[in-house]
Amino acid sequence: MKQYILEAEEFERLMKKLEVIEEKLNNTSPMDEEIWFVNEQVCNYLQICKRTLQSYRDDDLIEYRQIGAKIWYKFKWIMEFLERHGKP
Repeated sequence: MKQYILEAEEFERLMKKLEVIEEKLNNTSPMDEEIWFVNEQVCNYLQICKRTLQSYRDDDLIEYRQIGAKIWYKFKWIMEFLERHGKP
């Protein structure tokens, strides 16, 4: 195993870069309520088929928006569905 020796100045630069990365990660949420998902992503997340998701829409169980031919779901709406109906 090869060992690397960092000079103090290199170590400080590396630590500053890691702190910047950590701060960005801490201030970013992958499940932000403004993130939108398409049918396939929602089906994968809920582990259901497209027809089941269609039934949820038909029965007004899950909120969605249709733009052109695509149907979109906010993460917030998916979480609200799960809170009301539990995991399918």
